[in-house]
Amino acid sequence: MKEEGDEELQTLTAEGIEEHRQAKMFLRELNAMKNDGERFEAKLKVLMEDIKHHVQEEEGQMFPMVEKQFDEQALQTLGQELEKEKGRFQKSHSARSGG
Repeated sequence: MKEEGDEELQTLTAEGIEEHRQAKMFLRELNAMKNDGERFEAKLKVLMEDIKHHVQEEEGQMFPMVEKQFDEQALQTLGQELEKEKGRFQKSHSARSGG
């Protein structure tokens, strides 16, 4: 999407990647805080609002753009790549949590 989408999709994809990076940073910070009262609650609220906005942007803007700009084969390939990444993430997360 960053390379083959139109300019608007490329911009939206770059922003989405940055939002993912920021969410991971927030999660690491929250984990380190160990429920540190008001500051923890405030940071968690910001993260929840950011995630809600991110999902709305993906579902409302990005996904329809991708469907318009890519053919069925490209969408199938993208879906397969996402499933593989999801599997790697779940396996990695499970190994770290001892599950």
